[in-house]
Amino acid sequence: MVKLTVRTVEAIEPGVKDVIVWDDELTGFGVKVTPNGKRTFLLYYRTVDHVQRKPRIGDFPAMKPEKARSIAKDWLSEVRAGKDPSGERIARRATRGTDTVNDMFGDYRKAKGALRSIGEVERLFRHDILPVIGKCRVEEVTRAQVTRLLDGIAKRSPAVAHAVRRQLSAFYTWALPRLPDGVSNPVTNAAKVAALPKRERALSQDELRNLWLVLEGESEPWRSAIQLLILTGQRREEVLQADWREFDLSKRMWTLPASRAKNGKEHKVPLAPQVVKILETLPARQGRLFSTGTSRPWRAAARIRMAMGHSVPAWRWHDIRRTLATGLQRIGVRLEVTEAILNHVSGSRSGIVGVTTAWLAHANGVSVRTISRWRRQSSPAEADLTTMTAEMGLEMSLLRPLGGMMPLWSRMAIAEFAWQGATYEELTTMFQCGKSTVWRCVKRRPGGFSPLSGKRMLTMQQQAGMNDFTIRTGT
Repeated sequence: MVKLTVRTVEAIEPGVKDVIVWDDELTGFGVKVTPNGKRTFLLYYRTVDHVQRKPRIGDFPAMKPEKARSIAKDWLSEVRAGKDPSGERIARRATRGTDTVNDMFGDYRKAKGALRSIGEVERLFRHDILPVIGKCRVEEVTRAQVTRLLDGIAKRSPAVAHAVRRQLSAFYTWALPRLPDGVSNPVTNAAKVAALPKRERALSQDELRNLWLVLEGESEPWRSAIQLLILTGQRREEVLQADWREFDLSKRMWTLPASRAKNGKEHKVPLAPQVVKILETLPARQGRLFSTGTSRPWRAAARIRMAMGHSVPAWRWHDIRRTLATGLQRIGVRLEVTEAILNHVSGSRSGIVGVTTAWLAHANGVSVRTISRWRRQSSPAEADLTTMTAEMGLEMSLLRPLGGMMPLWSRMAIAEFAWQGATYEELTTMFQCGKSTVWRCVKRRPGGFSPLSGKRMLTMQQQAGMNDFTIRTGT
């Protein structure tokens, strides 16, 4: 006899027959190890009628020894009070008859109805899970059943198998507090599904141009919808389910509400002129932008891929979003600006960097210019100098000095514009500030960013017609 801990339970060697090791701290509490290595906690006791019971508490390692010992103590307290916890469980199980996965999924569906992904959850259950284990009682589904379910789905689609595993585990996480003590999540110890290969597909410049030209001959709503995907980089469902109430064309801004954003945070998307032009061609001005009817996104994508030619490697909807991210990096956009456009939340968007970058995006500063540059990269249409200057000057009143002081976000905007190629004359005019202020911003970026390259620094210094001495003296 030993005290049952994680280490001692793991150290028990399986035998030819079942091996039971009793705990030396709690009488009747033990662990059974089968010849195939399965470890199950149990409790041995006698009822007031001297009936011997040896009920199962739970499986290791899904249930830890401390949790199993706590349950055993509760059961022994009931035994001392003259009850029979195991017998009562058997009686409840015999009379219940309604706790099937099918039945409990109805309650789960109601409880999780507010989830954005509830449609996908219901599809996975109706199509993949319920036909196989729907008639089984929830507490009697085994890890072997779950493993066979996942193996069968993985032969058809490993990605769907991963999704089924996640959703079934979430279902049991919700169900366990509503089930008798001792029931464990059968998904936890089920065999793992092979890892999915990481997707790195991004369309090349020629492929993107080819796609745009093919879209010119595509019918609505897919022509405009996919063009917006290319130009904004937002997620497929965020674009396809966009509502006119989210758009302010006068301010050239799309406000994606938190309820529709994947990360649950409101997201402001600055709109380049070509995006506004596309929106103005759409017939409706209320409700959703696009009505797809019975047409499905995957069918539209298949049709467009075929029109692009068999020589183009296969691509998916999300690859367009990855293409924008890759393209922005190629044209020199900083990572935190790219992530602000894509509405990603990561380390590069935390703290002062994240707050200031988000402010710039919302103020139509850096992100508008970045998106406009990407539009000129992704669309065959040419942009003249007048349009480019207008794109750079949007809402500049928000970035100019306030009460004689230059805000941090304004100084960061100056550095960003300089890094992306703005001339000295453009910066002094746009921000209505002296040359000393511009020079300090481009010499070392505010917020801790690295300084500009030596070549760009020299160009800016020549444009300014000054040197470090004149800056230090303020002349």
